[in-house]
Amino acid sequence: MATTLFTLLSWNAVRPFAREIGIPTFFRTRPDGWPHPGPVGIDLDAAAHTIIFALVERRFVLDQAWTVALTGLQERVDASKGRHRLIVVAVEDCALQLPDAITARLAIQLFGQPAARQMQELRLQAASQICRVIEGHAPDAPTGVTLFVSHTKRDPRSHTLARKIRKLLAHEGRPTRYFFDTVDIKAGDDIERKIETAIAGSTLLVVRSDGYGASPWCHLEVLAAKRLQRPIIVLDALEHRDDRSLPGMGNVPCLRIDPSLKKKKLRRRLRDAVEAAVVESMRFLHARGRLTHLSAMERLPNNAIPYARPPEDRDLRRLNGKGLRTIVYPDPPLPRCELTDLRHHRTRLVTPLTCGKQNLAGRVIGLSLSTPTSGLDGIGLSDKHLLAGTELIARALLSKGATLAYGGGLQSAGITEFLTGLVRAHNASQRDQYKRILNYLPWPKTLAVDDGRLAKQSKHLHVIPVPPPQDLTDAGLIDPQAAPDTGTPVGAYALARGMLAMRQRMTADVDARIVMGGKLTGFSGRYPGILEEVLLALQAAKPVYVLGGFGGAAQAVAELLRGETPSQLDPAAIVRHPAYAAMMRFHNDDVENRKLPLSPIDWDATITTIQSAAGRDLAGLNNGLTTDENIALLRMQDIDEAIWLVLLGMSRR
Repeated sequence: MATTLFTLLSWNAVRPFAREIGIPTFFRTRPDGWPHPGPVGIDLDAAAHTIIFALVERRFVLDQAWTVALTGLQERVDASKGRHRLIVVAVEDCALQLPDAITARLAIQLFGQPAARQMQELRLQAASQICRVIEGHAPDAPTGVTLFVSHTKRDPRSHTLARKIRKLLAHEGRPTRYFFDTVDIKAGDDIERKIETAIAGSTLLVVRSDGYGASPWCHLEVLAAKRLQRPIIVLDALEHRDDRSLPGMGNVPCLRIDPSLKKKKLRRRLRDAVEAAVVESMRFLHARGRLTHLSAMERLPNNAIPYARPPEDRDLRRLNGKGLRTIVYPDPPLPRCELTDLRHHRTRLVTPLTCGKQNLAGRVIGLSLSTPTSGLDGIGLSDKHLLAGTELIARALLSKGATLAYGGGLQSAGITEFLTGLVRAHNASQRDQYKRILNYLPWPKTLAVDDGRLAKQSKHLHVIPVPPPQDLTDAGLIDPQAAPDTGTPVGAYALARGMLAMRQRMTADVDARIVMGGKLTGFSGRYPGILEEVLLALQAAKPVYVLGGFGGAAQAVAELLRGETPSQLDPAAIVRHPAYAAMMRFHNDDVENRKLPLSPIDWDATITTIQSAAGRDLAGLNNGLTTDENIALLRMQDIDEAIWLVLLGMSRR
């Protein structure tokens, strides 16, 4: 259920390149090794509004520490005077056994429903509650999302479907109100004014049937919703054809529905439509709030006009004759073909990402990103947070003209494949900014390259194979055409040297490096990858941006830079591992015996080097950020804020 909420509010792993809502969403549990009886704490004031969904089931109820923690959260929420909200979700009926002060906050009841229905109810009710918080309504206020059901009575199918929607809203206790013209418009009313007034506070749910486009009233309703910048959802119920698709119905979410479905299936599909309408309402409210917040922080152009959706030709025509104006709308940016089509208007179209002055054309940015092997639950994250962060970082850099570089293998489900998909999506959308990701491939992974697969990806992926160090071949330690036996000290040593060679080559080629996540155990190099990459970048005076709030090796580096003992990094335990210890001995003996220009593996010396190279004021990170900005970045968990700091630093260099 927690993952369901993350997918709804923040990022959908199934549709990684789609338009997302982008509400920062975190998990709170009691991770292994957590020294306190209750869950990890919550900083309510980290945002303008913090909404806590307490998913209460039997383990929650039986553990007194969780009840105590929930009571404490309730008291803090009450003291916030409406800024924050605690929403108790009764997953099982035992939630009713909690203290009365907590059950009074029970806003979502899921038990007694089929599992699939539970998930839909959770999404619908959660979105509705978030809308209430943003609009400043109490959780039990009668006001909620209002749906304006737009349909033509000339088509019996449309009219019947609209009546079924009304019945669903009226009889299932949906967290919505509705406007239905056959009951909400009275004789003698000024119909146009009544409709516009209703639409001004509503989400328009269009029931598109065969006769919809021929209805002047439907036309008026759609255009009014667009002019008033209201959310619109189109429910496609066409049986044969509609002679004309209304121009205002473009650029909005659309769901297909067949009115001839059997009763249960039709009701399920109607619930989908209501859920989509409420979620779209939440998207609009959050987008407006975020743009207002960014404007107050002076991160948007002066006098920019905020739009909760991408602008259209009709929006720009209304601004003609009013001088050069700027419209800012939510990311991602419009495709290049749409922007070109709208270019004849004297209006600048930007998103929070594209409005800045950063131009990274010609720069190669190295990405050190991977999912940590453990510890994410202790900081409220999951592997999906890392993938979401990877997408948003890559999208931001590509939008500024940068070339992305990544070191590692070519696994079909790996980060390289994911980044290649992002670059492919970018190239399809922004054709005049064509990019390829640079993939630095270390030996011996170079021996297992699938040429056919590379050929298929060559438009978007450029592989740079890095050969093994020549001294290994000269010393007879490896056959460069055969993979080493990594179960032996010499084989593990050769593998570590191959990884080092790849990282050295990549460090020399990139203009800056961004690190996030990363393994601290199970690595195949001399040190964890991100630790070694940061070390090399600092030694080469390359800019380094450490996103330490996302766990893993980057968090350990962030803690080192703050002068702290890393919570997840235990060099002594790593050195005690028999295979690693054997590799380290072979490495250090070979470096000494052959007088190689390499430092021996020495954890204490490496940690000291990283700390001294960065400096107490972190100026050695050489990334354009102030000390305070770098300290914030080292802890940052809001990926949008982290990206803003990275781009700010790059703009100063």
